[in-house]
Amino acid sequence: MKTFRHESIVARVSIVIIFLALIRTILEPIIHHLPCDKMLPLLICALITSISCLVLTILSFFSKSKSIVMISLLTIITLVILKSVLKI
Repeated sequence: MKTFRHESIVARVSIVIIFLALIRTILEPIIHHLPCDKMLPLLICALITSISCLVLTILSFFSKSKSIVMISLLTIITLVILKSVLKI
């Protein structure tokens, strides 16, 4: 029973972290006053993050804690790789 509770807490924290990543990705062009040509990579990252948030939310309805954590980690790794490749 304890294992399930800890998985649920980690899954909820993962969802919050991905939502925060989405907010940060959307606000970055505004904060740094980026021109339109520099915004495309950020829009791609925002799209990936928002799709991930949708999937995580749907999975949370079905109590799929392990899947939520795995998709969250995959999303974070993808965003880090995109940031380094696209030099955002």
